[in-house]
Amino acid sequence: MVVFRLVEDLAGKFVLSYDKALAKGDYVVWAQAENEKGALSEPTKKYSLEVGLPAFLKFGKIVLDYLTTMITLIILIVGAIVVIFYTWYRVSMWKKRVSKETKEVSQSVSGAFRALRDEVEEQIAMLDKKPGLTKGEKEIRDKLQEALDISEKFIVKEIKDVEKELE
Repeated sequence: MVVFRLVEDLAGKFVLSYDKALAKGDYVVWAQAENEKGALSEPTKKYSLEVGLPAFLKFGKIVLDYLTTMITLIILIVGAIVVIFYTWYRVSMWKKRVSKETKEVSQSVSGAFRALRDEVEEQIAMLDKKPGLTKGEKEIRDKLQEALDISEKFIVKEIKDVEKELE
């Protein structure tokens, strides 16, 4: 219970006075007089009052709360967009590097295979020029030619598969 002093002002009106600030909340106020002997009068009608922020400060607090929330959401959205674009950029750069490396590997493998094919075909041509090939030599020549054809198809297919994955 909080006790107020009732003071008469210069105009003859009574004013409630309290030395400290009241905490936020709802209060019920009434008056009751006490004489020198300690006898109490009948209490007055009870009045309810609310102690809180003025309306313009309440509105300002609401606006500030909404602004804080909105700014936080905007920062989060912008941050998410930056992360998405940075990730997209890094992935595209990685794809370009892998694509470049794949082309280099493709060219290297094709060049090496061409050199191998040329050498093997040269050896086959020498065998073909040799008179009186044995049956075993003819089989070796045919197997070399077949191995070259199968290897070339396999290498070309694998390179195309890798290039397709990069698209």
